[in-house]
Amino acid sequence: MKNLVEEAKKAHIHIDTKAEPTSTRARSRPSVPRRAAPWGTPFAALIAGTTGIDPSHADGGYVEHFDANNRVFKDSLKHLAAEGNDFPPSLRTPMAVIMGNHGDTVHDTTSAQHNSLSPLSRTDVLEVAKQISRDRFSYLTLQDSINREIVHDINTGEGGAQWSWRAAGHTIGFREEARYQGLTVDADDAQSKAAWEAKMDYHTWGGVVRSYLPGLRKTWCAPEG
Repeated sequence: MKNLVEEAKKAHIHIDTKAEPTSTRARSRPSVPRRAAPWGTPFAALIAGTTGIDPSHADGGYVEHFDANNRVFKDSLKHLAAEGNDFPPSLRTPMAVIMGNHGDTVHDTTSAQHNSLSPLSRTDVLEVAKQISRDRFSYLTLQDSINREIVHDINTGEGGAQWSWRAAGHTIGFREEARYQGLTVDADDAQSKAAWEAKMDYHTWGGVVRSYLPGLRKTWCAPEG
């Protein structure tokens, strides 16, 4: 973990002087506001190195990712996925913030039909998402960002309307599988698992529609006749 944080620090220093950013496609990538990100923790360097956001200007808005950011992000997924259920609880929210900031790439990964079409290791993403899902706040932090990516694609029709909806279904299924696996780690019995799931019902696909697609909601909920 120490090596990962050191790599993140170097990446952040490097990207300050790098000429050209890299981006898979245009995005209104969210900043990492102080109220949501643990900037005061030892993992602030990891967040900065993976997102490219300067902690002293954390609310500055959209920041492009550079090769160094993407490299540290992939390395962090690889190393933390290898931790399995020993994944440090203190890293759940930082990784939720980081994955949310790379939400376009994560969405491309979770919606990919085949591993060869995935920009990230689906195995690594599933394991890290599983560990994030073991904490309610961390889970919601990640889910909110990914929901925004889903809705962005649907609203812009990027890749075609049919593709956008199909990708949304794949990503939601992937995310729910990660959540279920996370629940099975900590649930002592079926009753506690059911209670957790009941609390989270709103935050599945219905939550996406209600929160981000008011036009569709109005259409679907309109009385017949």
